[in-house]
Amino acid sequence: MAASPFHIAILLIVLAGAPEAFAEWQVSASAVNRDAESGYRETRLTLKRLSGNHRTGHWLASHNYRIFQLPEVDGRAPATNGHVHTLAMGWQRGFGPWQLELAPVLAVSSNVLRNLDTLTARDWRIHGAVVRTYEYGDRGMGYLGIRADSRLGDYLPYPTIQWQRAPGEHLQLALGVPDSVAEWHWHTRSLVRLRLGPDGGNWRVRDQELEHAGRLEQRRWHTSLTLEWQVLKQLRVSLGGSYYFQERWRYRLSDGRTVRQDPADHGALWLGLTVRPQQD
Repeated sequence: MAASPFHIAILLIVLAGAPEAFAEWQVSASAVNRDAESGYRETRLTLKRLSGNHRTGHWLASHNYRIFQLPEVDGRAPATNGHVHTLAMGWQRGFGPWQLELAPVLAVSSNVLRNLDTLTARDWRIHGAVVRTYEYGDRGMGYLGIRADSRLGDYLPYPTIQWQRAPGEHLQLALGVPDSVAEWHWHTRSLVRLRLGPDGGNWRVRDQELEHAGRLEQRRWHTSLTLEWQVLKQLRVSLGGSYYFQERWRYRLSDGRTVRQDPADHGALWLGLTVRPQQD
């Protein structure tokens, strides 16, 4: 059920003509353990509309598609096809020093999306954040708040702390928990970004007969190096590599048991495109 290149191209073209909007598409692939035929692929598609004033808020629509090649255990097959989708429609707005984020999220296996009559309230969840900004003049800015999402593998709230500063004309740092980012703008049209943080997920999945529901949980951390190049005024290309570590999968088998897999640390290469509209 992955979006085809044709559908992605159409979405990018349509969004590029919309005012105050942009589209991002990213695809990556990695082999966790080729000998065990345990692998992983992923695509991300993000559509975002920005308002003229951040205080009025802006909208973000995103789709994340992940493919797990889940191995059998003791001759028992996984109770899911390993194809999972996360669809979200988010809203963000600033209130003075406070930033509010809310997003209803649907995180399910692909066979649920092919049979929408099987959807239940338990397939939905709310991701969000409340973050306060602190300004320290030349020393930078601080951010302190609470987030709730599934990046740590479980759907739960967790604290977020970050300190941002530009120690040089072309260098920006954002250090904190759970995310840290460093950006070096080495050219007017190019930058290098180094990122560290969690990148897991949690999905409510169905077996082949759509009779039983279970959870597929992915916990992992990543460090990613990205090179971005502004090819045209409306087009940016990103090339990157990610290293994933401390990864864990938990999923249900056909006999009802829940098992755990610990894939080896591995890397992945990916390509991203960002399209922005023509500005008058």
